[in-house]
Amino acid sequence: MLKGVLQSKWFTPVAIAVIGLVSISLIKTVPLVGTAVREAANINQKIENLKASNKEAEGLGDYLKSNAYLERQARLKLNYKKPDENVFFVYQKQAVPTEEAGITQSQDGFVAKLKKWWNNLFQK
Repeated sequence: MLKGVLQSKWFTPVAIAVIGLVSISLIKTVPLVGTAVREAANINQKIENLKASNKEAEGLGDYLKSNAYLERQARLKLNYKKPDENVFFVYQKQAVPTEEAGITQSQDGFVAKLKKWWNNLFQK
């Protein structure tokens, strides 16, 4: 019986059509599988990033609940100091703009010297 089916004149065209349909469906699904694999890798990367940021947030939360944080805030905002502690304040210089009214720093010295010369020349 199987030998008769394999030798029939309809077996070869039907087998070719079935193989063609299976091949076409496989060719259509390959890009979809690739896209799904890339999306899964992207989602896994996002999960790892979220886990890392969650761990960092937990660490920050633990620090905010700690006595060290409370002491630091008391020192900064309430000027707290321990009885046997000496406190020093270090102030940063604020940047002075070098260009005022269109005069640059190199021109500023020249203009000052010119004004001084003019005042010395015409003062009585």
